[in-house]
Amino acid sequence: VARGGRRIMSLKTMNDIKRNFESREIMAERLAEAVADRLRQSIGSRGRACLSVGGGRFPKPFFKALSVKPLSWEKVTVVLGDERWVEPTDEASNEKLVRENLLVGAASSAQFIGLKTDHAEPEKGLSQIEKRLEDLPELIDVTVLGMGEDGHTASLFPSAKPDELSQALNPANHENAALMYPSVSDVARITLTYPRLKASRWLVVAAPGDGKLRTFEQAMAGDDVRSMPVRAVLQQDDVPVEFWWAP
Repeated sequence: VARGGRRIMSLKTMNDIKRNFESREIMAERLAEAVADRLRQSIGSRGRACLSVGGGRFPKPFFKALSVKPLSWEKVTVVLGDERWVEPTDEASNEKLVRENLLVGAASSAQFIGLKTDHAEPEKGLSQIEKRLEDLPELIDVTVLGMGEDGHTASLFPSAKPDELSQALNPANHENAALMYPSVSDVARITLTYPRLKASRWLVVAAPGDGKLRTFEQAMAGDDVRSMPVRAVLQQDDVPVEFWWAP
């Protein structure tokens, strides 16, 4: 991120990273196949694999499709990219979404790292979360992110407090997680920082729908990262990134 929250734009275009699918069902199945293949490759070459995922509406069919893929799930670690500060039994919990739709059947043998602790105040849970995340490999094999129409990804929200967002987006930040209080959320959020998210072998922003397509086009056309944090992911050139879209 350059001075003033701006960055030099990547030379890649929308067509370089955009992948189109006929329907969300097809997209979910193809993404599950691609992710499973990369996890198998990692297990074959490194003995283990790591996957980072988030919440939202699209992940549910993707999780269901991925959960039944033949894979040595006991050698896979699944970590949340972000979480609301709610109990894991809450309907808004990303952990609940993952446990009920991905970590089922054979996939239940995967190791899971959540971002919610038992502390009432998230500030008191940050050190415990950081300790959990120390177990992550240097590079996450696959990071699957969503994107909001406001340009947020994970819980890197443009409506977060400026100092929170700047720190979480700072490429020099060595923390794994950050606390966010975006004005659009009625609860606090915990998110992996941009450097921790980018420390991946493959990044996918999966965001179907016409509104998300317009957001993607806007994100690729501008360079103010703080107003649309997803730009930091889409426009960087260090890690392969793809934008997956369906109507």
